[in-house]
Amino acid sequence: MKRKLLIISILISIIFAGCHNTSVKTNKKATDKKANDIVFIFKNVPAYKNFTFPSGISSGSFPPSLISYINNNGLMWGYNPPQKVDTFTIKNIQTDYLEVLYKFQGLENIYYLFRKGDTIEFTCGKNLYPHVKRYTSEKLTKQYNFQANIKDRQSKFGFESFTLLTFGPNRKLNKAKVEHPDFYNTTLKRLHVDFVSVDTLRKQFKNYIRNYQNRLDSLHRKNELSETYYKYYSYLLKRKKTVAAIYDNLYARKSNLNQIDTLYRGFFNDSLIHYISYDRMVNAFIWNVLQYDKNVKLFRSSDGSNSDSRQIFDNINILKNIPPKTKNLLRFYCLRDIIENFSVEDIHKYLSEYTQLTHDSVKANYLIKKYNLNFKTSNDLLLKNEQGTRITFKNLL
Repeated sequence: MKRKLLIISILISIIFAGCHNTSVKTNKKATDKKANDIVFIFKNVPAYKNFTFPSGISSGSFPPSLISYINNNGLMWGYNPPQKVDTFTIKNIQTDYLEVLYKFQGLENIYYLFRKGDTIEFTCGKNLYPHVKRYTSEKLTKQYNFQANIKDRQSKFGFESFTLLTFGPNRKLNKAKVEHPDFYNTTLKRLHVDFVSVDTLRKQFKNYIRNYQNRLDSLHRKNELSETYYKYYSYLLKRKKTVAAIYDNLYARKSNLNQIDTLYRGFFNDSLIHYISYDRMVNAFIWNVLQYDKNVKLFRSSDGSNSDSRQIFDNINILKNIPPKTKNLLRFYCLRDIIENFSVEDIHKYLSEYTQLTHDSVKANYLIKKYNLNFKTSNDLLLKNEQGTRITFKNLL
C-alpha cells in the first residue's frame, strides 16, 4: 500500500512539474513576443491632418497619419488614433530600433528612434508639441525628447524654421514677391498674412543648427546621450541641412538640377533604408530630380499633367552611383505610379520587370493586392460588392 502511495505521489509531482514547465515556457514565449513590440499610448492628441493659416487656407504634408513608420516588409505604414486617448501596438519588430514619424500640426515631421520593447506615451501641452515618455527609463525619456529642447527651436506659427523653409507654398510666395511684385501685391495680397521671409528663416535656421550641434555635443560629453542616439541625431541634422540646401536650389532664380542631384547622391546610404526619414528622401529624389530628365515627357491625366513614370523607371535602371537597395526603392515608387496611371499592358510589363530586377515579391504582391490587379480579367474594370465578391464591369452589364 505504501509502495502504491509512493508511486502515485511521484506521478503527481511529475505531472505538476510538467504543467509548471509548460506554464513557464508559455509565459517566456509571451514575454519574448512582447519584447519585440512597441506600445504607443496617446493622450490629448490634437488635430494633426492639416494646419489652418491666418488666411484661412488649410494645408498638410504627406504622409497624413499621426505616426508613420517602415514595417518589416519595407513598406510605409501609418496609424491615426480614432480618439484623443488611444493605444496602438506595432508588433514583431525585426530590428533593434524603429524610426517613427510623428506629424505635428499637419506640416512638421518629427522623427524618433524607439527601441523595440518600449512602451511610449505621447502627451501634448498648450503648444501642442509632443512630449515623449518612456516607461521604466528616465534616461531614454530624456534622449527621446532631445529635439524638443533645442534653444530657439520654434519659429512662426509654432513650427521650426526648417519646416517653413521647406514648405512649398511659402517658398512660392517669397519667389513671387521678389520676381513678380505686381502679381504678389494684387492677386496674392490676401495671402500675405501667411508669408514668412526666407531670409529671416535662413538666419533662424543657422542659429538652430548651431544650438542643435552644441547641445548634441554637450550631452554626449556628459554621457547623457548614448553613442546610438548621438549618431542618430547627427544623421537627422545632416538630413535637415541637405534638404534645406535642396530647397534653396529648387527655388533659386535658376534652379541648378545638377547641384540638387549631387546633394541627394551624397546623402544616399543603404544602411538607412529602414528609416522612414530616408524613405521620404528617396521618394522626393524622383520628383525633384529624375522627372526632369530630358527624355521624360509629360502626359495628361485626370488630375492634370504628370511626368511619365515609365520613362523614369527605365532611366533608374541605368543610374550610376546609387546604392542597390535605394535603387530598388526608387523602382518601387515608380511602379506604384505606373499602376495608378497606365494601362494593364504597361502594368504587367513593369511589374514583371520590377520582380526580375529586385527579386522582391513581397512588395510586388502588396501592390497587386492593394490595386486589385487581376491580369486574367484583361483591361476590364474590376468591381467589388458589399460582400467583398469581385466582378468585372463587363459581367455586371
